[in-house]
Amino acid sequence: TYAPQRFQGLTFVLFAFGALTYAKHPEGILEFQKRRWTQRFERLVLSPGGGFSPGETVVLGPEATLGGPR
Repeated sequence: TYAPQRFQGLTFVLFAFGALTYAKHPEGILEFQKRRWTQRFERLVLSPGGGFSPGETVVLGPEATLGGPR
């Protein structure tokens, strides 16, 4: 491909980085990041000590309180 002489080394480095990323995450980096954030969210929200239980009803709207029952 055409690239100015000063970018030949950078082209090689970027291609190598892309090849290594693809080898590590063949599903694609965006899918990997989406899965990682989904797992983090589930761990945060659905964990036994740090969020909501899977069967718990969550109330959203003006009647919801942040501090729990008063």
